[in-house]
Amino acid sequence: MIEKAIKYFPAVFLLGFLFASLNVQAQNSFGEFFERAKAASTELEGLKTQRKYLELESGMITATNHSPKVFLSSDFLFAPYLNNNGQVVSVNPSDKAFGYDVGITNGGLYSFLINVEYPVFNRSQVQNITGQNQVEISKIDTRIETIELELEHSLAGQYFDALQKQAALSNAKENLKLLSNQLEIVKLLSRHGQYRYLDCRLLEAELIADSVNYESAEAGFRLALQQLKTTCGISDTAMAVLHDYHPALSEVQDKPSLFLKSYQNDSLAAVWQQKVFDNRYKPQVNLFANSGLNSTSLPNMGRHIGMSAGFQFTYTLFDGHQKSISDRQQMLLIEDAGRQRELKKQEVGNQMEGYRQAVESARTTLERDRKLQSEYEGLFTLYAEELKSAQISIIDYMAFLRQYSAQKLTTRLHSISLNQLINEYNYWNH
Repeated sequence: MIEKAIKYFPAVFLLGFLFASLNVQAQNSFGEFFERAKAASTELEGLKTQRKYLELESGMITATNHSPKVFLSSDFLFAPYLNNNGQVVSVNPSDKAFGYDVGITNGGLYSFLINVEYPVFNRSQVQNITGQNQVEISKIDTRIETIELELEHSLAGQYFDALQKQAALSNAKENLKLLSNQLEIVKLLSRHGQYRYLDCRLLEAELIADSVNYESAEAGFRLALQQLKTTCGISDTAMAVLHDYHPALSEVQDKPSLFLKSYQNDSLAAVWQQKVFDNRYKPQVNLFANSGLNSTSLPNMGRHIGMSAGFQFTYTLFDGHQKSISDRQQMLLIEDAGRQRELKKQEVGNQMEGYRQAVESARTTLERDRKLQSEYEGLFTLYAEELKSAQISIIDYMAFLRQYSAQKLTTRLHSISLNQLINEYNYWNH
């Protein structure tokens, strides 16, 4: 079985790398994936639409409360009488007439008016409604910023996972190439009696095992890449080479944390809600005027054309203690938002400190890994020379190659892990 696999391995190996080279022409960065993910987010699009709606609502508030309202009105009320000496419509029916009481109908109503209404002395009321609307806009802005941050954070986790799978695939590919080259050297030396035929068989078996590892690593990377693309709304399934992602460790923010803004907005929303509620306890004054036809009888209706003007004043004197109840309700919301804000502030601080220490520890580990890898690079050169001169056993050489490969992969994975920890710190440092 091994002989058959060895016979066809070179062709399979070359075809595998040929197809790999054809499929990895496209290169992608984290920034490109992130932009695609934002564009594919229906929640973000919905929030942006809501924000535009609230911006228009600001204009609606001004138009409703600061602009005069002009409208037409028309009324026709027909109240006929029976047994009224032949007069169907009258403002002075006889005692024997049948019909509604003239004091109720006033004999009928016939009007066609143009009306004007204009609220005055309501600047503070309008400011309260506008302020409440601005808080809603601020809440949406905060929500959009939070969703983008959470999307970036979760997508980065997927991206780093794909980078780790890609590193494992690259390591397996390097192992195949290295072992294939060394197998040719051992074959040549075995012909001169410097290595045994069994040594060649041993390397060939190792090469087959490495090819299986390569196929497994390729499948793992393909799956991780496809999951990443699915999150970003990308439909193609082609392989791609991912660029490294090296986020810089951000400085401590001077501005309030994004994680606390929502609680601040909740407190402000409760304050403005109470102010809007209190609008009903302020004097309400409306000016009005109308002009046109306004008559209660058909006779001489043509002479009942005129105009009128006046004002309407309302002021709430007592409402069953609704105002005090509303005050207590809004204060409960404000106090609850304050408590949750303090708890979240403590959580954010703990997370930042924890990840800051983890970053420092990861940097120390990575530096040690890089020094160790440098030592392995030097040893690899020596081992390669000894292999060429047949001064080392194949078993010892393969054992070293495994350690050398494992150390290279470990260094690469620790580098990715460091960037991932930096990304976690940056997430909480918002």
